[in-house]
Amino acid sequence: NASYWLGTCIADYLVTLPAMVSLPVLISTHPTPFVEEEALPLIAAECLMFPLFFAPFAYFLAGWFKRLESIMKFVPLAMLIGCSLPAMGIFALVQAGGERAVFWSE
Repeated sequence: NASYWLGTCIADYLVTLPAMVSLPVLISTHPTPFVEEEALPLIAAECLMFPLFFAPFAYFLAGWFKRLESIMKFVPLAMLIGCSLPAMGIFALVQAGGERAVFWSE
């Protein structure tokens, strides 16, 4: 049973890996005004670590349901809310701090 879940987690990581690798590559090849060069290693590390926590969280949420229909309705919505609202909240709090909170240099 543990080997099944480990294999599934590895497969899910490998499926998301191309998208996670392409983000730092695109940021480095197409510079943007709000991402400085010093932030690229942190962005790359986040991209490589994100799927490691994303898949087990989805498995945990799916374990709450008995029917596949319920899983297919609830888990994507929960993942969207769980992954985007905290980041949006932090961004809003930082921007509420005033001029000192600007993410890019002018």
